[in-house]
Amino acid sequence: MGNAKIANALPVVLVGVLVIATGTAQATISCAGYLPNSYFERIETNVPFAGKLVELTDGSQQLQDLNGTVILDGLTDGYILMDKYLLAQKNGKYGVVNAAGKIIVPFEYDDIQTEPDITTSFIVSVKSSEGNTKQGIINRHGEWVYPLANAHIQHAHYDQDYFLVTDNAASNHKSLTGLLDDKGYWAVMPQYEAINPLNACTGQPLYLQVSLQGETALIDQNNDVIIPFAAN
Repeated sequence: MGNAKIANALPVVLVGVLVIATGTAQATISCAGYLPNSYFERIETNVPFAGKLVELTDGSQQLQDLNGTVILDGLTDGYILMDKYLLAQKNGKYGVVNAAGKIIVPFEYDDIQTEPDITTSFIVSVKSSEGNTKQGIINRHGEWVYPLANAHIQHAHYDQDYFLVTDNAASNHKSLTGLLDDKGYWAVMPQYEAINPLNACTGQPLYLQVSLQGETALIDQNNDVIIPFAAN
């Protein structure tokens, strides 16, 4: 009975994780051909990018306004996200600006991960000289959602801005993972050894398979238990 109920509640969609590299900036979620209606609503209401990304003969790029006035130059690896932002490299570091040249994410990061079809928040990464990487989250207003820390972060949901954050500096030297929303609040505190989103592309409440001490359970994005912990 329980299994049948869950089978009816969850769409039969296989969702994988795909890394799409452009330079080193990358997207992290593949929706296996399924897009929620809200995606198309956002597409239909987008205002065309009020600027031009121009390729120069030396291989660099310029951001110009529609009259050809240069707003920002010395760019490389640039591309426009959802007609709203330009993600590019400048002096070897990644950043994000809008069509007016306003800096949303400073050109200070070794990597920026985003969802090109959503463009809500940006996962930024900085590598130290020792080879360690710190990550954080900056939203579309240029505000910190999660400050740079010794953590691994990835997008968790296609239609809602949730993040899987693994705290690599957790107590007892164990890396614990939680679910963070785009306001910086924990929907699920870092308490699980692994979290796997099961329906990242549906626009429905997020279902999560969680693991702890050799057992797994099924919860939702509010940390409410659907199937309790059990082996296998």
